[in-house]
Amino acid sequence: MKNYSKSSLAMIILSLFPLLFLFFLPKNLYHKSLIFLLVFIVVCLFLYLGFRNLSRYKNDKKYMYWGLKIYFGIYLFLLYSLTVFLRNDHPLLLFQNIRFDNLLNRMNLIPFSETIHLINDVMATKNYSALFLIIGNVFVFIPLAYFLPRIFKKEKHSLIFLLTVVLISISIEFLQLITLSGTFDIDDIIYNSTGAFLFFKLFQTSVGSVLDSILLGQNKRISKEECFWSILILIIVIVSLCFTGYFYLYYDSATVYEISIINTSKECLGEKEYFHEDEFYRYYFPCQMGNDVFIRINENKKITKILLKDYLKKHTDFSMINLVDDKVIFAEPKGYEISFTYFGYGKHVEYEIKNPIVQIQESMIINHNALIEYHFIVTPLQKGETIVNFNIVNIEGNIEENKIYRINVDNNLHIQI
Repeated sequence: MKNYSKSSLAMIILSLFPLLFLFFLPKNLYHKSLIFLLVFIVVCLFLYLGFRNLSRYKNDKKYMYWGLKIYFGIYLFLLYSLTVFLRNDHPLLLFQNIRFDNLLNRMNLIPFSETIHLINDVMATKNYSALFLIIGNVFVFIPLAYFLPRIFKKEKHSLIFLLTVVLISISIEFLQLITLSGTFDIDDIIYNSTGAFLFFKLFQTSVGSVLDSILLGQNKRISKEECFWSILILIIVIVSLCFTGYFYLYYDSATVYEISIINTSKECLGEKEYFHEDEFYRYYFPCQMGNDVFIRINENKKITKILLKDYLKKHTDFSMINLVDDKVIFAEPKGYEISFTYFGYGKHVEYEIKNPIVQIQESMIINHNALIEYHFIVTPLQKGETIVNFNIVNIEGNIEENKIYRINVDNNLHIQI
């Protein structure tokens, strides 16, 4: 019996190590299989068996309650991982992106406004997978409805439970907001709280008694009919939770519309090759590789591959600036380029044109080390002279630096600055 007890404890301790292993894997590994969820299921299963054996051979139900607290900790770990930490390329990079500027402007505090917008998009695009965002937000907090009242006595009170759930949901939304791993949306809080509260009431019935018998080893008397319906509901809940976890892991990776460029050329065959232009840029291949560069489109997991130059002939409104890569494509400005580079999040550049004889296209690049680059391409519209005033504005809304450019456009629409 002593050896059996030691083996149960060893099983419990060893089952926790895969959690840390999963947490520090590259994000792309989560999206290739269900390994993330499967490991969590296996961990919980081994924990359950370990605590159940300890409780049986020690003849003490307290071990089952210890297990319940560990399950709760694992659930919180999974909850914050899926909703915040694992939405970045690596969890350790998460807090390098913290931003506290313009918080109110990046928050949705109008109930159901985002839901209405989402439904309108679904009706327009016929892409119903986006509705799983709502379903996921309803189901993801269900475990709280069971854990909280059984671990903390005060949580048996409906109002206290609801307040706790709302605070947990707000904490997730706020972390998403400041780490740029999501947005603060009042709709998410409503769905989280509604789902948790409904199941809080459900777990006060025989469904909760069945769970108590399984997870806590309590021998509560319930009829066969109640047991049948309770187990059926539990199966639905478990399947829904697994589906919710699967959706949270795969939603970002299984992009509805994803574009990438493929370069199949092995060597340069000559000079640069012009192949496309828009209002502000001319685009070139660095050598004669127009028949070797493809665009691959993943639309609802249906992959289409087409020559990039052929694709652009049919999609004149396509924004190439998002695909510029100096190894495959480079963009040559058709006008005068004005650039600003500085460190620190929260800053932005504003500009004002005195006489609109030119137009300006703006792009911004933000690196992980807080280096921000603003690029402005000035292209002429007509002959004349104008002044463009650029202001670099800090997080408090104050102007840190001002630069003034006097621009002349001649008869041939050439710019002089």
